[in-house]
Amino acid sequence: MLLIKKRTSQVMIGVSLSLLLPIVVFSQSSEFSQESRRKLQTRESAIQNEIDELKSHPWAGRYLYGGLFSSLQLTIAPESGFAFSSSGCVGIYGLNYGTVQATDGMLKLVPQEKKTSR
Repeated sequence: MLLIKKRTSQVMIGVSLSLLLPIVVFSQSSEFSQESRRKLQTRESAIQNEIDELKSHPWAGRYLYGGLFSSLQLTIAPESGFAFSSSGCVGIYGLNYGTVQATDGMLKLVPQEKKTSR
C-alpha cells in the first residue's frame, strides 16, 4: 500500500500500486501519443476546475508521490473523474483517466484509456 499525501491538506489517501500501475504503465521505452497527452491535460483541467468549485471535499484533490527520479500524480473529483500519470527523467511512463464511482466509502476508478503502444 502506497500513501499519497494530498497537497492542500494533511489528508492521506492509500492507493494500491498493484491496482493502478497495470492500468497505466504500458511501456517505458517510447512516448505516449499527443492525443493521449492532450486528453489527460483536458481531464486534469476539468477536474481542477471542479476541485476549485468544491472548496472542501473529503477526497477530491491532487495527490502526489515521488522523489528525484520519478513521480505519480492522481487528480480526482466526484463528477469530472480522475487523471493519473507516472513520470520521470525520460518523460511520461504511464497515464490514464476515467470516471470515479463512490460506493460505501470506497472509490472505484474506471479507466478509459486502453492499453496501447505509445
